[in-house]
Amino acid sequence: MLKVYSNLRDTLKAFEQFRKTPINFDSFDIDFYEEFAEYMIYENIQCRRKSLIKGFKVSTIGKTIKQIRIFLGNRILRKIIPPINLEDFKILDEQADAIYLTADEIMSIHRTDLSACLNLKTIKKFLCLVV
Repeated sequence: MLKVYSNLRDTLKAFEQFRKTPINFDSFDIDFYEEFAEYMIYENIQCRRKSLIKGFKVSTIGKTIKQIRIFLGNRILRKIIPPINLEDFKILDEQADAIYLTADEIMSIHRTDLSACLNLKTIKKFLCLVV
C-alpha cells in the first residue's frame, strides 16, 4: 500500500508542477478531476521507462482516481477536512483481454525437444504439470 500512495504522491506532484498551481484539499473539485484525468491521459511522463512515454493506461488512471477517492474519504471520515462530493470522480476502467494457450499449443510445447537447454526443460516440465 505504501508504494501505491507513493506513486499517487509522485503523480500529484508532477501534475502540480505541470499546471503550476499548488494542490491542497480545497483543490479537489470536478474541474480538478477533469484536468487531472486529461493530464494522466496525455501529458504525464512515465518515469521508469527507458524511452519517453506520455500518458497512463486507462486502468492506471482508474486506479489513481480510486486511490484519491479512498484517501479523501478517509480524511473526511476522520473529520480532518470538510465533506467533498466525490461522486463525479469516476473510476475509469477498460476490459482486459485474457490470453490463454490452447490444448494444441501446450501439446506442441510438450513435444518440443529441449534436451540442449536444461533451464527450458524445467520450465516445460512445469508447464505440462500445470495442465
